[in-house]
Amino acid sequence: MNRRSYLAVSGLAISTLSAGCLSRSDTETEYAFNLYNAAQEEHSITVRIGSEWDTYFYRETFEMEPNTGNEDISIDDTPARIGIRIDDSDEFEFGWPASISNEGEIASMASLHYDPNDHQQLMVLADN
Repeated sequence: MNRRSYLAVSGLAISTLSAGCLSRSDTETEYAFNLYNAAQEEHSITVRIGSEWDTYFYRETFEMEPNTGNEDISIDDTPARIGIRIDDSDEFEFGWPASISNEGEIASMASLHYDPNDHQQLMVLADN
């Protein structure tokens, strides 16, 4: 085998092995979210998270005191969307935010902010 053939085969093998490593690390990513109530009053905030548009794998209602937050709430699957309901209002749906640091990937951490005094009362932001 000549040197060029050897380098080409070696490069292909390394690329193939690297691709396998990258896909393996995607399944090991841990996802979580932070929830903040910036209102001056207590609110009941329901969060639903799904991996597809028609199914959810996480649902929890948080009784949030004024100006408080719950941080690092872990979820068990790869998120694609978030549904948020404040008290008895209609549910707002958002896509899970894109990563700030890794182009083309979703964020491993999302922050959900509720502030009824802000022009945009509900925001979902990437936290990484």
